[in-house]
Amino acid sequence: MAEDPLIAVILVTVIDMIGYYPTFRKSYLRPYEQMIFVHLIDSVKYAVLLLALESVSLTTSLYPLSIVIASTALSLMIAVRGRQLAA
Repeated sequence: MAEDPLIAVILVTVIDMIGYYPTFRKSYLRPYEQMIFVHLIDSVKYAVLLLALESVSLTTSLYPLSIVIASTALSLMIAVRGRQLAA
């Protein structure tokens, strides 16, 4: 099973996305304790990586794409939640 690269990438991606849960939870409760800039830079870094791929396939793009989505969502959540608490 782990010999198939796509399955390995899917497993790594799922595990990493599960690992985002504590960060999302903490950021929702205390958005001012998170540095939004770090997550935005992560989004940009992996978006550029996606653009630089020579061979685009699910195996090569799934993980970076998931990081772009998660980091962007986290950044947006921190910004919105920060404004909600400030009001």
